[in-house]
This record gives sequence, structure tokens and C-alpha cells, in this order.
Amino acid sequence: MRRRRPHFTNHQMDSDISSVLILIAIVAAAIAVPLGLIGLLALITMPAVYRQRRQWRSAAATLGLHCDRTNMWGVHGLPVRIFWQRHGQSVGRMDMGGVVLAGRYDMRGGRSSLRYTFCRAMLDPPLGLGLNVSRSANGADANMRTGCIAFDSTFAFNAQNVPQAQKLFMSPVGDLFASAAQSGWQLSATDDFVEVRLGGDYFSQHPEKHPEQLAAALDTAVACGQQLLAARQHIQGR
Repeated sequence: MRRRRPHFTNHQMDSDISSVLILIAIVAAAIAVPLGLIGLLALITMPAVYRQRRQWRSAAATLGLHCDRTNMWGVHGLPVRIFWQRHGQSVGRMDMGGVVLAGRYDMRGGRSSLRYTFCRAMLDPPLGLGLNVSRSANGADANMRTGCIAFDSTFAFNAQNVPQAQKLFMSPVGDLFASAAQSGWQLSATDDFVEVRLGGDYFSQHPEKHPEQLAAALDTAVACGQQLLAARQHIQGR
């Protein structure tokens, strides 16, 4: 007995082709929509990116420094460096600066990361004291006080060579650091540099928009650095 071969009608073939086309369309849409959103976001953010880069270059020129996209460097009384970073939880995401960055930073709780700008006056030669000075709400540890009351009430102080470091800040350097902190500057220091940190909130994270603020921060770091170097030279020359 002869078997009958299955017979496909034109209607069945059209239905199969339609199903395949629908599947292809769904896959294409799944790929195209995210790409389109990324492209749209890039178009929206690029003008802001170019504007920020122009402001960064302009601020560097005003200060007489060289620059690239994230750094300024040169001599401003002392060798100096200005740079910015984003701080927070490391994630892969679209940076609002307009570039896709894997492993950039994002704050916990879904908040975007904040941009900080660091103004450093480099100490040459380094102090060689194992020094670490940072702002502290509780002031200096009882075992690490310098004897300068204004300084000790504002900064946490640490050093490997404690006696020599204490002598530095018992000089006018301690009062200068305290005065800078009272003026609102986020000041810190190590053997290698004195640093003023700017930013940390939405409204102050782009100081290049206000070159006078950037210049004041850099001048503060340089003045403190020069005083440190002068105090060290005076102590060693005794």
C-alpha cells in the first residue's frame, strides 16, 4: 500500500514565513532599541562634554598650566598638579561625561557618582617624615598633638618621625593650615604634597566653571606647601 506524502499548502508556507519574519523583527527591535537609546543619550550629552572640556582648557590657560582631559600640571610657585576623579561604588555604566566606561564609579543607593577635583602642590624634595595630615571633626589623637591648638583641633596628624613633624606644625605652618581649614578648604598633606580637594556635591563638582575658585584652591595649597618647605629648612638649619 502506497504511503501518502505530506502536502504543504501555500497557506501553511506563508504562515511559517510570517512566523520567522516576526521572530526576526522581535530580535532586531531588541537590539536596535538599546542602541538607539545609547545614541540618543550620547547626542544629548556631547554638547555638555565639549563645553566642560573647553572650560577645563580655559582654566588651565588662565593658571598658566598644561592640560589634558583630566589633568593640569606645571609650575605655580611650586610644581603643581590638578586632576579630577569620580568616587563611589565601582560599576560599569554610561558616564554622563559622554563616554561609555566600564568600571567607573556610582554611589550606593542608586545615586550617580560625584566628581572631585584635587589641587596639589608638590613638595620637592619630599619631607621624609612619613607625614599624613587630614581634616578631622575630632581633631588630633592625644598621642599625636603638635602643640598648636588651632591645628590640633582641626586636623588628624600622623607621622613616622613624630618629633620632627611636631616641630614643623608648632611653627606658623600650623596656624596657616588651621586658617585655611577655617576658610572652608578641604586641606591635607603628605611627605610629597599639600592638597586641597574641591567638589563632592552636585553644585561644586566642576570648579573649572569658576576659574577664580580653582586658582584660590591652588594658591592655598602652594602657600601651605611653601611654608612647610621653609619650616623644614629652618629646623634643619639650626
